Amino acid sequence: MGAVATFGIQPVHADVDRAAPSTLMASVRHNDLQGRNLPLSEVLDSDNGIIGPTPWCKIAAKHGDPDAQFILACAYFNGWGVELDKDAAVRWFHKAAEKGHSEAQKNLGFIYANGDPVAKDNAEAAKWFRLSAEQGDAQAQFSLGSMYFNGWGVPQDKQEAVYWCRKAAEQGDVQAQFTLGSMYAKADGSEPDYAEAAKWFRRSAEQGYAQAQVSLAILYRNGWGVDKDQAEAARWSRLAAEQGNDIAQLVFNSLTHHKEKVTP
Repeated sequence: MGAVATFGIQPVHADVDRAAPSTLMASVRHNDLQGRNLPLSEVLDSDNGIIGPTPWCKIAAKHGDPDAQFILACAYFNGWGVELDKDAAVRWFHKAAEKGHSEAQKNLGFIYANGDPVAKDNAEAAKWFRLSAEQGDAQAQFSLGSMYFNGWGVPQDKQEAVYWCRKAAEQGDVQAQFTLGSMYAKADGSEPDYAEAAKWFRRSAEQGYAQAQVSLAILYRNGWGVDKDQAEAARWSRLAAEQGNDIAQLVFNSLTHHKEKVTP
């Protein structure tokens, strides 16, 4: 059963700069400022691939528009079209988050979890992740589930961890699917549910997540939760190995070596 140790619970706290321009654009709707409807092009500038806030975005932010505040925060955090100023970014994230902006709430969670540029504060991170998670943000749900699993900023609670990771996994979050599979495979204090683990590993693996692919390969190699199938084990471990996963390479090598030994 030693191979189960490879089913790592791997909470990944993303940085705010993971917010891609497409995410920012999707976050900007229409702002009505003193009777003027502002189209997207007047809220978000793009020049040679550099994203930055327009003057109208800054005015809208100062007048309390949460979408504009979020855009301005991301710009300051990443130095997009403005001088990089993470302290200013935190202030604008707070303004948007306090108005219920889910993306701003999630990014504040990452800021406090990472301790950049504020002092690391897991309790504060959990607070903002929860507010975003309750609005349905999958990444915030996964992050909150990871915090419950590890007892970071909240009392350790494996049931809450499963609850929030499942919420994210059901929305297709690849890391949440892998982590949920890992929870069922490890099952601290109870019998592992390998069939359920295989289900979630497969969903993540089919999206190309290498750790899920090697985990699914191990299940096939040992017949845990699935019919024992060395060919499937080799297939999934090869896919993960091709992404540079060292454990997958070891699993694949062991399978091919065993096949060579038994082949007449």
